[in-house]
Amino acid sequence: MKTNNNIKKTFVKIFKNHPKDMITLSYSGGKDSTLLLLYATEILIKKPNILKKKLHIIYSDTGVEIPEVRKVSRYMLNKVKSNEELKDKVKVHIVRPKIESDFFVKMIDNGYSAPHTRFRWCTRLLKTKPINMAIEKLKENDNKVVKVIGVRGEESTMRKLNRGAYEIGIEKSARDVPIYTPLYDLSTEDVWASLNKFIGLHPLWGENEMNRLKKIYNISEDSTNSQIRHGCWVCTVINPLTDDKALVTLAEALDSPYLLKVNEIKKEIWKICSNKKKYREENPSRYGGFGPLNEKGKKEIIKLLFKIENDPELRKVLYNFHSNPKLRKKLQDWFKKLN
Repeated sequence: MKTNNNIKKTFVKIFKNHPKDMITLSYSGGKDSTLLLLYATEILIKKPNILKKKLHIIYSDTGVEIPEVRKVSRYMLNKVKSNEELKDKVKVHIVRPKIESDFFVKMIDNGYSAPHTRFRWCTRLLKTKPINMAIEKLKENDNKVVKVIGVRGEESTMRKLNRGAYEIGIEKSARDVPIYTPLYDLSTEDVWASLNKFIGLHPLWGENEMNRLKKIYNISEDSTNSQIRHGCWVCTVINPLTDDKALVTLAEALDSPYLLKVNEIKKEIWKICSNKKKYREENPSRYGGFGPLNEKGKKEIIKLLFKIENDPELRKVLYNFHSNPKLRKKLQDWFKKLN
């Protein structure tokens, strides 16, 4: 395990290696990116002149986040933005997909089927593309961009296999866009232990913040064993017809039973898309012989949205449509097709 001091030294070295570069830190609101955020901002507070340019914190709001998890993320970002010691050292970017890339716009206007392991279009359009667009903007005027992310090798076999894609050490990278992973060798237990050590010693982190994070992982006082991985509430990539562990667990942990209904809606989305003969266009050139959703399939998705919108609790998951006038207009136009 890397000790706290080792990780701090890694951050100091990264900052010293790239004092004039655009350093970006990816933040999702989860435990790993939260720990990353705390380490980075602690260095900036204690060594205010270490960077010549601001640290850019990038949060990607897919538009289909679980509302309770999104609330915790936005709370922390607001704390960063309102902290006087960080005001001139950090810039927060909240990036979103373009309207034409919205999850339900792709399904209803373009006939996209629900994402699955062979057609995982959601990650690219909802998360990766908005982040990359923000990074491209930072590269203007020949700025060099450096990425710092919270990837850990323990998380998956694929991440272990991709170790060579990241800068694990602290030597200055010669890559065009270096990707540093200071937490790569930490275990889940290490992450929670490190978060615990920051309580009361960092202006952004106290008992209240720790408890908020523990709640969305359903972590008890003396345990760090959580199998929850937070994703989008519409995620159909893994075991689409079984209960979503995050939604079911959070429904109880946060006393939010409406999330059980969200869990069922997600299953309905998959059932519609997997009923190929009834709701998909035939296309012999496509895998399985079927292509996009047909008009009947699109209408079934609209019916589900209508059901969500007219449920006082469920409608929270459509926050993206409620906050964006153009998306709200789309929703109204879709509902007219049900008449």
